[in-house]
Amino acid sequence: MLTRPNFNSRLAFTLVEILIVSGILAFLGLFIGQLFLGGSRQFNESLWRNQTQQSLDAAAVRINKLLREASYPTLNTFQGTVRDKRAQFQVEIKAGNLNESEAYSQATINLSDGAPQTDTGATQTVQFFGSGIQSGLSEGTGPKISIMEWVTCDPGYRNVPGFEGAPNNPLCGSHELYLEGLKRVLSANPNSYAFYAELFLETRYSYSGNMNPGNVLQGEGTYNPSYQTTAGGNMTPEQRGLIGKKRLAGGVATVAVKVYSKDNDRSRTIELDIVSVAPWMGNAVIRKTFQANVGVTVNTP
Repeated sequence: MLTRPNFNSRLAFTLVEILIVSGILAFLGLFIGQLFLGGSRQFNESLWRNQTQQSLDAAAVRINKLLREASYPTLNTFQGTVRDKRAQFQVEIKAGNLNESEAYSQATINLSDGAPQTDTGATQTVQFFGSGIQSGLSEGTGPKISIMEWVTCDPGYRNVPGFEGAPNNPLCGSHELYLEGLKRVLSANPNSYAFYAELFLETRYSYSGNMNPGNVLQGEGTYNPSYQTTAGGNMTPEQRGLIGKKRLAGGVATVAVKVYSKDNDRSRTIELDIVSVAPWMGNAVIRKTFQANVGVTVNTP
């Protein structure tokens, strides 16, 4: 005898069960999403730190090399060596646009390598440049913030045997280090960096300036450079590659320049302290500090 199926006995989910399962799934989705976002942020920050460290390292190598090559225009003659030691050929440190309380955020002070330090007993000057922890600034290109300028010269030779084919006059490069292009950090907290800029090095060369000896016995002369952004003369491939405006690093919030005095007048030590901030988070920072010894006079504000 056939029995009729009882449809009322079928199993089904109740509304309460559906709500419970939905809640569990929503919680799991939120948890997995937070894990994904956290991992993504950590990956992005790690990638940013690696790329920024590489660019700061490369910038330090280039700046250090050019600062160590800072020199006066020099001409070698049968009568002796002639130099032009006028102030325009010395390293010139500009006046900073920040004070020390505006320069560094708490995140920079708390870095594992310690807070920025200054040897006040030996320091001739300390200047701070950039946006620092200032707020309410305007984005855009704006006026550049000049940090320092200096000149590097290859000597010229005049009627000196053994230097056939060498330039008759000094080949000199003029270098300017500056910040430009202010941008806003996407997420800035109180006392963190809210803005950053890009660090540039601009180089021009004079390959046709004339050195006129003034007092050969004293080794004095006058050099009249004509700086250009085109290659010429006996420039090396490296010098040709330096010509023009070169971006060294991005995300720079603060650049500190310190000049340390020595017991003699023949050299000075210049220290640069560069702090970069992540474009999306004002508390993510990285710092690069390096020194260069220069053999010319350093002009300070």
